[in-house]
Amino acid sequence: MVYCLNPDCSKPDNPDNNKICHGCHEDLDKSSKEYLFRGHYRIIKQLGEGGVGRTYLAEDIDCLNKLRVIKKFIYPVDAPNFEKAKELFKQEAEYLSELSHPQIPHLYGYFEHNHAFYLVQEFIEGKNLYDEVWEEGTFDEIQLRQLLKELLAVLVYLHEHNLVHGDIKPDNIMRRSYNKQSQLNEQSELVLINFGSSIKFDDNQKIIGSFGSHTRGYAAIEQIQGKATFASDVHCLGMTAVRLFTRCFREDFEDNKFNDWLYVDGELKWREYGEERGSKVSDELANILNKMLAPLVNNRYQSAQEVLDDLQTIIETVEPIASENNTENVSNIPRCKPTFVTPDIPPRRKRKKTKKTNKELSGNIAIIGPASGKTTYLATFGYFTNVVINTILESISPANDNSEYLAEQTEYILLSQSQFEPSRTQTTIAIIPFYYYTYSMKSRNLFNDNIKKIPVVFRDYSEYYFNVLSNNENANSKNLTDFIRDTTGINDKGILLLVDGNLPREDEQISNALKNLQPHILAEHQQRIALVFSMFETPKLQQYRKNVEKFAEIFFPQTVNALDDLIEYKNCDVAYFACSAFGFLEEDGKLVPNVDHIHYINHETLSHWGVIKDPKHWKPFGVVAPVYWLLTGEHDKRLLKI
Repeated sequence: MVYCLNPDCSKPDNPDNNKICHGCHEDLDKSSKEYLFRGHYRIIKQLGEGGVGRTYLAEDIDCLNKLRVIKKFIYPVDAPNFEKAKELFKQEAEYLSELSHPQIPHLYGYFEHNHAFYLVQEFIEGKNLYDEVWEEGTFDEIQLRQLLKELLAVLVYLHEHNLVHGDIKPDNIMRRSYNKQSQLNEQSELVLINFGSSIKFDDNQKIIGSFGSHTRGYAAIEQIQGKATFASDVHCLGMTAVRLFTRCFREDFEDNKFNDWLYVDGELKWREYGEERGSKVSDELANILNKMLAPLVNNRYQSAQEVLDDLQTIIETVEPIASENNTENVSNIPRCKPTFVTPDIPPRRKRKKTKKTNKELSGNIAIIGPASGKTTYLATFGYFTNVVINTILESISPANDNSEYLAEQTEYILLSQSQFEPSRTQTTIAIIPFYYYTYSMKSRNLFNDNIKKIPVVFRDYSEYYFNVLSNNENANSKNLTDFIRDTTGINDKGILLLVDGNLPREDEQISNALKNLQPHILAEHQQRIALVFSMFETPKLQQYRKNVEKFAEIFFPQTVNALDDLIEYKNCDVAYFACSAFGFLEEDGKLVPNVDHIHYINHETLSHWGVIKDPKHWKPFGVVAPVYWLLTGEHDKRLLKI
């Protein structure tokens, strides 16, 4: 994939063999490397793209080649919320133009060019705190104090200008990177970004400008009701602090459903959640945070300055508590010590070894599980693996209309940065599609050039069936009966159980489903079950990539016990795998997830989905090894890379 850097280009993604851009007809040999925009902005690369804007990194050649960020408003004109989204974009420029603070990005320009709107800002080199907390670990008390001290000073400045930020959260806080020549104490490390949700007041505290957007899990009740005050920012900052302290983030789903494990029976229990995992803070800091988080605005701090005064008192008089997970002295620079907090679990009972069977499957595989990216897994298996070269895998080729169509969808999704729709719930098992592939493998014997071709057939069952099975609801329904028979009733059926590795809360549900499936599995079939954890590009999971079974024991203990029962009582073969449909990119010598989050407005709420950041260097892993094992009963480490 070759990317055109012309901001006016309507279709900047180009196939590798293109010489002329198919969107703007520029010479790609030049426009893919740099592009001179408006006479003095030399665009170097694209930084990202969301539902509202596309961002570029550029040099201002009229200002000593200083780095700038150029944002282009790209929201579709025919989208229902176009006018609101455009106002959001313009509002960010208007508010930034009134501000001048070292912890707020400086605005250099806002203009219209060829009927498109642009915003030019200071480039903040670094990472946001959401990425940092997953890469480096939870914040301890020293870091929380520093976070509050720096950002409360920013809020004091904003509130003096009658402006409420409105969307303070770890994603919108950048930590600057410093080169060797920089002096760390010359300016603060943390920078508050994204003023698109800001709320403007007049001198009488009456709202005169607001887009009305917010992020649930951070916003206070009064802000959600459209009655934000300066104390609403105090609440957002307090929630940011406790989420960095616990590394527990609210997860939103469709139909207004969500999970937020910091709340127990509607009451915020952030301190208890952290202490259960070895993170502690002093009573004095906890009291400040609890007052910042008071649900009723009248019980909360009314200004950032009030919080800052109380914070300064405990900084001067109270020794911070070191968490069990952060015992090193980090008083000089507030950085997280890398850690991955693991729950206390009982030792795993001694399991019977999985019996290796010599049978070879003809290739019938049922992909089951909760919402975990089953269609994406299948698409990655059928598309990506056909374009890689490996010593053992020759090719995986679509062999029917359904698999060919899925491959075409995959190619389109890579180009358009969209996503697969979830597997649709079908009224009957009979109409769930079959996906046929031809799996061609080279001989493991280096002196044998024979190619072995195995037909493999997949069926991708929606989460509906798995949920019904786990709850044992409508146990006698024809849908459930057909699902169980289709999954277990054939001698050569293999089960690929796909689970999102980031969601240990689903452990009980998965365990219940396996227990309810157990009575229907025949021991003489010696059924193979591959437990495959997806999303292993996530930084917190990477350390377990070479020991997936250990990961399962720690975070999915009930599932492991249910599988052990299937080994012992139903003569099943079980194996554990990790995979990622996104894979990694190498940046500055480090592996980072090859994923971008595309933002869009849904019911006036900013939402996102994950897409491949760099399709040209797309390299998923772990999608082939589970299928190979299900087909042959053998493990090949060379397949773990693809």
